[in-house]
Amino acid sequence: MLAEVATTIPANKIDVPKLAVVKVISTIIDGTAASDEEFKTESDLRQKFYPRRDYRYIFDRNKFLILGEKGSGKTALYAVLSQPEYAKALAN
Repeated sequence: MLAEVATTIPANKIDVPKLAVVKVISTIIDGTAASDEEFKTESDLRQKFYPRRDYRYIFDRNKFLILGEKGSGKTALYAVLSQPEYAKALAN
């Protein structure tokens, strides 16, 4: 359905609700990731997560979807956002 909409509307005119995109994507992934267990606590993040400068985009409120190859750090970035104190420290 989403693909059909995207092909009928010029790329610069697509206005699809963000929640709809997330729901469609969530139906095609199994919900497990290697780093689900690796970054459970803020302490885990402080010890194992290397904050690269180019990750600062995760704090941009206009961004809502992170895409990347397997192993590129998407779940780790989610873990960062799930730990409010750690996320605040990185954002500064």
